[in-house]
Amino acid sequence: MKRPPAAAAKGNRRKPTEAADAQQRRTPDDELQRRNVVIIVLGDLGRSPRMQFHALSLLEHGHRVVLCGYAGEDVIPPLQDANAWRRTGITSAANYQGGNREEDSLFKIIRMEPPSPPKSLRRCLLPLYLVLRLVGLVYSLLRTLFITIPAAHHRKDANGRKQSVPIDCVLVQNPPSIPLLLLAYLFCISRPLLLLSRPGLVIDWHNLGYTMFDVSDWHPIRMVARLYERMMAPLADGHLCVTLAMKSWLRQNFGLANCPDDRISVLHDRPPEFFRPTKPMEQHRLMRRLESSFRKAATGTGTGTGGLMARMGVAKDGDANRTIFTEIVGGKARLRQDRPALVISSTSWTPDEDFSVLLDACVDVDTQVRDGRGNDNGAASSFPHVVVIVTGKGPQKEMYEERISRLQLEHVSIMTMWLEAADYPLLLGCADLGVSLHTSTSGIDLPMKILDLFGCEVPVCAIGFGCLDELVVDGKNGRVFSTSTELAGLMLELLGSFANISSARSDGTTNRATGELERLRKGIRGMTRWRENWNESAQDVIIGACPLWKNTTTGLGNSSGDGTHHQTDDGHW
Repeated sequence: MKRPPAAAAKGNRRKPTEAADAQQRRTPDDELQRRNVVIIVLGDLGRSPRMQFHALSLLEHGHRVVLCGYAGEDVIPPLQDANAWRRTGITSAANYQGGNREEDSLFKIIRMEPPSPPKSLRRCLLPLYLVLRLVGLVYSLLRTLFITIPAAHHRKDANGRKQSVPIDCVLVQNPPSIPLLLLAYLFCISRPLLLLSRPGLVIDWHNLGYTMFDVSDWHPIRMVARLYERMMAPLADGHLCVTLAMKSWLRQNFGLANCPDDRISVLHDRPPEFFRPTKPMEQHRLMRRLESSFRKAATGTGTGTGGLMARMGVAKDGDANRTIFTEIVGGKARLRQDRPALVISSTSWTPDEDFSVLLDACVDVDTQVRDGRGNDNGAASSFPHVVVIVTGKGPQKEMYEERISRLQLEHVSIMTMWLEAADYPLLLGCADLGVSLHTSTSGIDLPMKILDLFGCEVPVCAIGFGCLDELVVDGKNGRVFSTSTELAGLMLELLGSFANISSARSDGTTNRATGELERLRKGIRGMTRWRENWNESAQDVIIGACPLWKNTTTGLGNSSGDGTHHQTDDGHW
């Protein structure tokens, strides 16, 4: 999923003039405190928000960052802004292409495109396909680690000449584990052979890599993958975990029982500042931009959003003053009193998210409203029409779109949509309710898509699993369900009070609904944002993994002679 808009990101950055002033006030000693960090993702950078947020936080603290990952979607606007991050002031996140452009930039992006065998081979000879894919990935990673990244890490000296700088830390996302963990470790321990300091290796545990293999627990592939991951974990100098449950599991099962507390930390996902409720005029402009998408959507015959727009008086040729959700009155935007309820679910369209649960719930809601069971007074007309928007890309999208097209619904419209980076958080900020269908393969990770909705103060109905209560507290900031019938009941309950909606407050904010939805929304407000959470939980782990010699001015760093922590044979660090 593409991420947030430049307009929404303004609150997440200092103004350029302020940033430049702050940079100019730095003393020459700041270069001694600046760390040089490499962040590696074996995936599309644009769809790896947590690692992008790591890069943003490091840059905000004045460190030098190289962000590596696959080509694909755009990164978040604060990182893609041209000339955004420089040693002498805030300037750009331009892609590094091996030339001498942006030589003194604090931030560079390296896009990898590993060679891959033809997909036709996968259908015929899967084992050969997997071997060739792994070989291509190893080649691409080795080239990136040992050639491209060192070339990207440099600065200008006092005379303006290009000067290489040491790499202090390599931060990797896990999963995928194979072959990244091993190659990143080999890169770190090989640096002293070139008479360079050894970088620290930090693993950001999003999940357990071996659980991603869709085979039985005792399958040889899964067992080898688990052993590999178990062997690599103690070799890292720092660990970040997405949940308390994951930290506990790693200590018990992956040889980290004696890892010092300052080297393993829980960094819960938190939304950055550009995820927020969308103001009425922003909503109106967004809905105008998405109007063609609404017209194309159809759920059954004549029951899609196209028919809904006609019933709500939105003309075919467009109306600059009216959408199905908003209207302009007296030059000001406000929510329509008769607008539909907006439910949003973000999905990767993979088997670990059973989208049929949401479809069955929508059918159940439509049936109950049609039969007059959706309201206390038994009147279907008082229950709002429900528009369900599903965002994202993935392998099962076409299969579910075909199933959606066959549905015959009167009171629910379902549409799929792929949003530009500028529109994704704006649409979330318009929603009344979110739905999460994520079920963890390991049972100890959490879906970041819920955090996006929470950042926009949108309550979420989430399917229950393992450690979900670390994020969604049933009845406080959302609701938890296990079946489509339970989800339908929650949708009827939470959207049942929708008739009591005010257009807009005088301060420009919106009172989107009353009753239970508003009570859940209050349980979301005030949650910690990414920046303060990262400063408290991640900064010391990452900077602490850097070589000691660069940390004499800050008091942080490692205790071993080569600047890194190691685990001894007896399990002590």
